[in-house]
Amino acid sequence: MKKEVILRSPVRCGSTIVQMVSGEMGVELKKHHDLDLNEIDARDKQSLQTVYMVRNYEDLAISIGHSILRGKLKGKREFKTEQEINELIHNEIVSNAFNMVRMVHAIPRTKFRLFLNYDEIFPDGLGNYEFLFETLNEFYGLDCRKEVFDSINKKLNLNKLKEATNKIDSFEKVCADFPLHGKHISENPETGKWKKYIPEELHEYYTSEIKKHKST
Repeated sequence: MKKEVILRSPVRCGSTIVQMVSGEMGVELKKHHDLDLNEIDARDKQSLQTVYMVRNYEDLAISIGHSILRGKLKGKREFKTEQEINELIHNEIVSNAFNMVRMVHAIPRTKFRLFLNYDEIFPDGLGNYEFLFETLNEFYGLDCRKEVFDSINKKLNLNKLKEATNKIDSFEKVCADFPLHGKHISENPETGKWKKYIPEELHEYYTSEIKKHKST
């Protein structure tokens, strides 16, 4: 029987990759895209583990815009005006994701809670499975061998996953071989990718608008 752990994550924060890697390690992650504040201390008291995902706000907004909101934003890849930026970062889905990241940052750290940052898993656009594997192995209290890590690297290679999901023409459709949406793997998942899609003269405006979310 697989060990069960809760995974709480905003959308577009790498939770599906963490879920798949955990599954290969014998751990079933129950994924939720919301934050149940009543659950947090209760799970600690029962010695139950929870994994939380967070991500850079600026990149998170762009990633949601390119995938989930593509239709609503009329397929925009670049956001060239203040109005377009506002349409993006003040969208309900983006705002909810921002709010969850902010709340996760406020949760006290305990031995039953693991906080994973997207930027540590995908530091240069490639999956840092070695970091993820070692971190999860220690948190779950497992002793997974090198053969498990090698299997994960082979089976869940990001280029392989990207190739599989790119064959699907819509984010609304799901891949037959992996629990991934079409076009799920970002073309540019590295930290700071937002600068490629916001004109330089609007960088300050973009970051200042996002700061409003961080401070509320």
